[in-house]
Amino acid sequence: MLDNRVQVDTICLDFAKAFGRVDHHLLLKKLHLFGINGSLFCWFSDYLSNRFQQVTVLGKTSNLLHVISGVPQGSILGALMFLIYVNDLVTVSVNSSIALFADDTKCYRPVMNIDDGRLFQEDLDRITLWCQDWRMDLNAFKANRVLGFIRRSTLEVKIQSTRKALYKALVMSNLSYSSQVWAPQSVKLIEIIERVQRHATKYILSLPYRTDISYKERLRLRNSYLFAIGTNT
Repeated sequence: MLDNRVQVDTICLDFAKAFGRVDHHLLLKKLHLFGINGSLFCWFSDYLSNRFQQVTVLGKTSNLLHVISGVPQGSILGALMFLIYVNDLVTVSVNSSIALFADDTKCYRPVMNIDDGRLFQEDLDRITLWCQDWRMDLNAFKANRVLGFIRRSTLEVKIQSTRKALYKALVMSNLSYSSQVWAPQSVKLIEIIERVQRHATKYILSLPYRTDISYKERLRLRNSYLFAIGTNT
């Protein structure tokens, strides 16, 4: 898709407490649907049944709790059963492609217009319904917007929010990395860092090289202070 130089929208999804949410009854149902029967099915059923857990803290042990969901983590069978449980998620999508890696899921498709976006949303709705049917929760806190762009013959970016996102992703991330360790103490060294910020504020706000708007005011408009020392140049 990217080789064709088209916009590809990707939704990165993550199952909350993925391995612990696998419903034993539904897992056995899915194993049966996949053609696992007879003694092998009984073996899996016995493997999942009559599991209990308890916690010991500071010498105090809790009561036994019957475990009705989750696959044993750290075991080969645990990972295999989870993959079996989520494997048919890829069949839910009608208009988009789905890529699975353990508990991470990516849904993607070219989005060139409003209709493409609507079709993409329909697939996301189908994924949500699948999660409800199979009692899996998506971790909304791990779903984020990721900046992406297509390289064209012109590098002109006019939208201020896009310029700001580019600055944060490509420049500010490097300036602030481990700054607690190396952060300069002298004004002279800070000025070196500030020089980058001065150029960035003009770029984000689409200002000419020579402008009457002070650096301090540009920082306020950009709503971002990194190593600002309050200069007016």
